[in-house]
Amino acid sequence: MHLPVLIVGASKPARENKSLEFAKEGSSKFDTHILDAAEDPGIGDIRNFQVNFSLRPFESKYQTFIILEAQNLTLEAQNALLKILEEPAGSVKILLTAPTSEGLLSTITSRCQNLELTEKSEEEEVVNEALLKRFLDSDSYERYKMIDKLDIETWEAAWRRVLLNLFTSAEGRQLKGAQGGKILNYVKLIAKMKSLRKRRASIKLIKSLLLLSIPPVSLVGEGL
Repeated sequence: MHLPVLIVGASKPARENKSLEFAKEGSSKFDTHILDAAEDPGIGDIRNFQVNFSLRPFESKYQTFIILEAQNLTLEAQNALLKILEEPAGSVKILLTAPTSEGLLSTITSRCQNLELTEKSEEEEVVNEALLKRFLDSDSYERYKMIDKLDIETWEAAWRRVLLNLFTSAEGRQLKGAQGGKILNYVKLIAKMKSLRKRRASIKLIKSLLLLSIPPVSLVGEGL
């Protein structure tokens, strides 16, 4: 029996790469199954994923099942996943990725071996910052065209940094009124949209609302 592994921290690509690295240790690509919870977060998706659990490995020691960005799973889906973790098959290895363990049921995280990755590499930071600046510098139409490139977790982290920078700088302290409140409300909106995602709300609609609701760039200054 293999203890499920929960990979947290760093960036989304880093977490995915680490999960694939672990999978290669005992499973071929034919015995590695991947579910991206950012796109398929429902209980039906988990049940469909589970169908392969009873199959014997094709050419490996065991089958590896990877659930990327598991924090996006609906509560129903997380409960279905919990039942899977409670009765793991001997020829199955389960890997989960998430920014932190906070978005998952505590009963799930308690059944996993937690692996926290280090901070993002300098190269990853540069790439993310460049993409975020492109969103801010674009008009509404261009933002919509880039919608598939928006990662909500990265977006939330970036705006939290903006908020922190504004409220700890001399310039930012002058924005603690209505202007600073706009950015704070936007951060709250992101958190609310993440919550709605767990209720099976459309990810494209959520991203559209977030991009259309971006506070005026003038309020951001050099925060990003």
